Amino acid sequence: MKTPLIGQYEAMHDKGHFAGLSSLPYAGRIKELIDEYGARTILDYGCGKGHQYSRHDMSAGWGVTVSLYDPAVPGFTGKPRKADGVVCIDVMEHIEKKDVPAVLHKIFGLAGKFAFFVICTRASKKMLPDGRNCHLTIEPPSWWGGVITEAMDRSKSDAQMIAIYREGL
Repeated sequence: MKTPLIGQYEAMHDKGHFAGLSSLPYAGRIKELIDEYGARTILDYGCGKGHQYSRHDMSAGWGVTVSLYDPAVPGFTGKPRKADGVVCIDVMEHIEKKDVPAVLHKIFGLAGKFAFFVICTRASKKMLPDGRNCHLTIEPPSWWGGVITEAMDRSKSDAQMIAIYREGL
C-alpha cells in the first residue's frame, strides 16, 4: 500500500538517493550470520536501489538466494517473501515512530532464523521533499533495543535479533 511517506521516498530515489551502498560494510558480518544460522535465503528489507548487489556483488560468496524489498523502488515493491535471514540496514530510522512497532512485527514475521538491523541514531544530512529530516525516528540504542525486543516477542518469532547502532551512516 502506497502511503504519502513512500511517495516522499520515491521522490528521493528519483533524485538519485538511497542506492543501497550503506550495506556494503556489513557484508562480512552478514556472511558470518549466514554461516552461524545455516541460512539459505536472505531478504534485504529496505534495499534501496539494490546497487549493493547489482553493481558491487555484495552477496558474492554468501551461497544463498537473496531477495530484495523496498516499497519506494519500482521492481522491489512486491510482497516480501519469508527468508531464513532478514537484513535491514539504515532503514528503521526512516520509518515514522508510530509505525516502527508494526514494521518490526512484519520483519520478524518474515525472518525464520535471524534479523540483522543497523540503525542510525542521529539526524541525517538528507531532507525529505516536505522538509522533514530523512531520519524520522531518532532514538538512543536503549529505545531501539526495547522496541525491537517487544516486536520480536509479540511476533512469537524464533528468529534471533542482531542489532548495531551507529551515530552516523
